[in-house]
Amino acid sequence: MKAHAEETEPVAETAAPASPSLGVPVTQQAQILALQRSAGNRAVTRLLAREPTKVTKWIKEETTGAENVTWTAAFDVSFDEDVSTPTCWLTIKVKLNPDEGVTKEDVNTTKVRVLSRFNLLWDSKFVLHEHRSILSDRDWLLRPGIEFVDKGQHVTVNLHKGKGADNRQNWYLESPEYTYAHEISHQMGLLDEYANDSVPNRKVYDDHSIMGDYYTEGMTQATAKLRHGERLASIIGAATDKALTARSA
Repeated sequence: MKAHAEETEPVAETAAPASPSLGVPVTQQAQILALQRSAGNRAVTRLLAREPTKVTKWIKEETTGAENVTWTAAFDVSFDEDVSTPTCWLTIKVKLNPDEGVTKEDVNTTKVRVLSRFNLLWDSKFVLHEHRSILSDRDWLLRPGIEFVDKGQHVTVNLHKGKGADNRQNWYLESPEYTYAHEISHQMGLLDEYANDSVPNRKVYDDHSIMGDYYTEGMTQATAKLRHGERLASIIGAATDKALTARSA
């Protein structure tokens, strides 16, 4: 566990049990190119939307130890109403910082794994309903996504060889892509939902949450839950001065 600072990682994250890798083959060059094209198209679409707002939220969990667990969630949001389905784009900019010995192919494969799993878990799963006092209410399809960048990142992730205890800022090549998706979800301000004696006030769920104990409950059954959409609606609404609630899409 890293020393206490604003970017300290949650204690329980480092205590997650080991798990076999569920990675994809490293030779899927076509998939890499397809996802890169998709990310490029998404970036163009966001540029055509309104200027993005950077959302930040300081997160804290109280522990039984000498130090609490804190980090700063950060991402961009923009609202595009000039499309057939009005859309709220949520974008997390990630810079990967590979260790010596981590190859370019390793980096590309990691990008594929986290993009594909994160998109399957989060993209178009929730609708944000905006209540307006004068004009009619309106809905926004919430589309969270990841953009890999070399600068201007919201979070820097160190990429390590082998196995280890992943957290928001440290990933291991042999970790399951579900773990990458779990860790990057913290960047949106979501909390862990599995039991840990060091975090006694944590709200625990056992309903196959991607933020819960998906290792034990069944990794491939892990999903985003409506409460996650509701938390995102609250965080985004506070940052953009919109009265937002969430429902499943």
